[in-house]
Amino acid sequence: MANEFLKRDYPVYFVERLPQRLPTTPFSDLRQWLFKEGYGNEHVINITPANLEVLGFRSLPPVQWLRLINRTILKNAFAPHQATLQQGNILLISYTPTYTHIDLASLLQPAQSVYISVHNYDAPPVLPDLLKAEALIINSDTILMADSAFNVARLKRLAALGKPVYQLPPGVDYLQFSRANTGIPSQYKSLCYFGGIGSHMDLELYNTLAETLEVTFIGVTDTKVKHLLSPRIKRVPPVPARELPALLASADMFGIFYKKSPYIDGVIPAKFFECLATGKPLLVSGMDETKPYSRVVYECGNNFETALNTIASLPNTETLGQLSSRQKLARTACWDNRYDELMTALNCAT
Repeated sequence: MANEFLKRDYPVYFVERLPQRLPTTPFSDLRQWLFKEGYGNEHVINITPANLEVLGFRSLPPVQWLRLINRTILKNAFAPHQATLQQGNILLISYTPTYTHIDLASLLQPAQSVYISVHNYDAPPVLPDLLKAEALIINSDTILMADSAFNVARLKRLAALGKPVYQLPPGVDYLQFSRANTGIPSQYKSLCYFGGIGSHMDLELYNTLAETLEVTFIGVTDTKVKHLLSPRIKRVPPVPARELPALLASADMFGIFYKKSPYIDGVIPAKFFECLATGKPLLVSGMDETKPYSRVVYECGNNFETALNTIASLPNTETLGQLSSRQKLARTACWDNRYDELMTALNCAT
């Protein structure tokens, strides 16, 4: 979304992801916070566009008793940019419900502020202060949005009666990901997953499929699950976004297999639309939010036999029409359209 504002010559200040919980152990989580450990040495450096200022300061966990310190850190981080920020109307967009959003609104005095919920924060484990901060945000003049139907319904339950909640699903850089389109393959033998690799995934299903297919993971692997991955799964480190389509082009199909849980109930991953943009077959499981798209994806129900039978049937079920339908749907999810949807919601809220 930031790129859409940049394309329209808006200056953008991007605050890097802030901590959302307290360390669970005295040393390991603190070390992860200080040195960005926890995912091995895998990392990727993306090119920062012109007119985008990345604020990568260190803040403490978002709890009330540390709020004064975090507020000072925040104020110091934005101090060099105050003169620029005072020259125009500010739009504040937050994806995480922390006191930081509230304190930023107080510091910057934005013309409009938006909270876009992308998680089901009712699902444990969750820091109680996140729920407290979220309640304050929801009941302020902040405009409420959510990426999935589940998260929209959740915000509506929490918000004052009649306060609108707008749905803004993830977007996709269609032109970039459509470059991975290679047409219909002669056989379906390679399956790919890209993105964060962690405990939310149905690793058992991937491991079992790896016994008969070429399974590739592209992305950062949580050290807590590395020992759970089959040695037959090929692991590729993360790459810059511009290089990803070239890797995806070699895959015959994609698989997004998550373990069903209260947390996953609200998830519609951005990679879902990115996969559709390639036109390649997409197998999914564990996500209720993908059911409205059952015409263009294959639901496997976290079942190995179902997944295997689905793959075996692909030579009969896959057509150029199916490929085109996926890409047509992905085009409607392009970031240009998502920007327009955001602007429409902002205009309706004023």
